[in-house]
Amino acid sequence: MNALQKALLIKELNQLIHDLEHRALSLYEIAKSKKRIKDIFALCDEPIFQKHILAYKAQIEPQNAVYSFAQSTPFSQSFRGYFTEELNLENILYTTPESGWAFLHSLQEGWQIWLIPAPNRTALISDWGNFEEGYAWLLKMQKHYTCLLSDSELETQSATLSNILESEIQRPTTTSSHEIASITPSTDQSIIETLTPDVDVDVDVDVDVDVDVDVDVDVDVDQYTDTFEITFPSHCEKSSAPEPDESAPLHISAEKQISPENETSMSLEEVLVAVPEQILLNNTYAQLHALPQPEAQQQGLYALSFPNAPEISLHADFILPYSVLDTWPNHPVYIAEQVNAKGQLIKHLIILGAIDPSQALGFVKLFSTPFEYSLASLKQIQWETLASAYQQIETLFQCLEQAETVWNTDQYHPYMPIQAIHTQKFIQFAEQEADCRTPVLLLKERQKIRVIHGEKRLHLAQTEIAFPYLILHRQHGLNWQMIQSIISNMPQPINVHELYQSIQQQMPK
Repeated sequence: MNALQKALLIKELNQLIHDLEHRALSLYEIAKSKKRIKDIFALCDEPIFQKHILAYKAQIEPQNAVYSFAQSTPFSQSFRGYFTEELNLENILYTTPESGWAFLHSLQEGWQIWLIPAPNRTALISDWGNFEEGYAWLLKMQKHYTCLLSDSELETQSATLSNILESEIQRPTTTSSHEIASITPSTDQSIIETLTPDVDVDVDVDVDVDVDVDVDVDVDVDQYTDTFEITFPSHCEKSSAPEPDESAPLHISAEKQISPENETSMSLEEVLVAVPEQILLNNTYAQLHALPQPEAQQQGLYALSFPNAPEISLHADFILPYSVLDTWPNHPVYIAEQVNAKGQLIKHLIILGAIDPSQALGFVKLFSTPFEYSLASLKQIQWETLASAYQQIETLFQCLEQAETVWNTDQYHPYMPIQAIHTQKFIQFAEQEADCRTPVLLLKERQKIRVIHGEKRLHLAQTEIAFPYLILHRQHGLNWQMIQSIISNMPQPINVHELYQSIQQQMPK
């Protein structure tokens, strides 16, 4: 197909799409136009031409267009799918442990790419646009974070793993005569009998941790009493076990320590002590995941995820330094409000175990910088207050009303979840244009919270978990007749801050 033929087909496609979008066609004409578009698609298999018709194909068969586009990228094996509902997309991305990306489609807005840059991390989200704009953003994020493995890298990784597994299966599992001799019952008994002062004993121990590891421990009994005692770390629970068979090999398990003064060929803590996989937060288990940033790893900073309650991760992230794993409930809890460049609230970041606001701010920076989030405020609260509130977004916001504000930006407004209010405006009037930083003006009555000003701002909040607000209380002597009178005397369209100040000035003293 030459360039002239391609140009004519593109012109025809433009006309067909324009007619479908802007003309009132009969059902027969619609079917005929779509059939012609599909025929054109069938004629055009050259890759260079596919790029021209992708936008048109997305209008007719968006799901097929998405998957065709994803297959043409070097990251097709990390692609998680096509979605029209944000909640479904989040469920798929956040329940899949590996990094991945997906398309969100809105008939009004266009296309968004959602990217999980690392396992159990919050998604990065592109602006609304077309395929090419979204993919250009994805490549920019990939260059910055190197978060997705290409298809060739995944295939190489899979082949390497298969070779390792095959070699492990084929490797004979034999025990040398020296190893057998070192763990016989007679040797065991002789070791116990000779545990007396002024005697040096060499113990050859086979540590069973799924692979064979020999640890030679030279015990200088001069430094010990006659009793050989094993202690456990505070986070390791002792469990009862049946008496071992005397003829069985001797194994050591469960993170044992002898003494900090003991001289060993390797540090037992380095060999045996590991970070626990999960901790308990008020009857909910949370898994620990090391943050990928080198600075975060140096400080032993871990992120928490909730596999049995994934809805928590939709409104809050948790981080915890491992150094205070056993003592973090004794410290205040800091809650950071993370916003994007537009000022939209993305999530709360809950910092456990920070010793003061300065350290908490440092942890926030380590966590938020890769996502290009900013900090709107930092609040402080006790764990006893937060423990029963963090699992649901409504109770978390109610809990934040009791928190002490440690720091906030200039012109800061607190946030409220949209489900907490009646969104229909009670008094109709013209409002000034709003952006994501514009607050909604609310009136709190006995049982309800109603909108005074904010219709345009709420229209922007369709994909937000919360919005900034100003609030007035009816118990302070306000009523709708008074508000109506104030509004009628103001020039329209009305600015929300001017209306708020006017109402405050005329409130009963």
